[in-house]
Amino acid sequence: GIFEQIVNVLGGVKVELTEEEVNFMKVNYYLHEPVLDLEPGENVLDGYTALCYARLRKVGNGDWDRTARQRHIISALLNSLRRILFGSTSCSRKFSPML
Repeated sequence: GIFEQIVNVLGGVKVELTEEEVNFMKVNYYLHEPVLDLEPGENVLDGYTALCYARLRKVGNGDWDRTARQRHIISALLNSLRRILFGSTSCSRKFSPML
């Protein structure tokens, strides 16, 4: 989908994963691509894995933590976009068709 494409064009998003999140994702999100290379701590997630992370509902405090994860992903995407638009332009040509 477009969310995955945007994350991939931006080079992924940096996310701090807990051990509980990593373990859940390794067991439950393997339908399209493996997410086995995740470790607790800072990770750079590709589009598919970022979408899996944003959808985690059964980890932590349910929907409260899920919405916090979604806000974190959006914030990380905006930071990546700011770097591209106001810094390096190496990805701007790839991103412009999606605008």
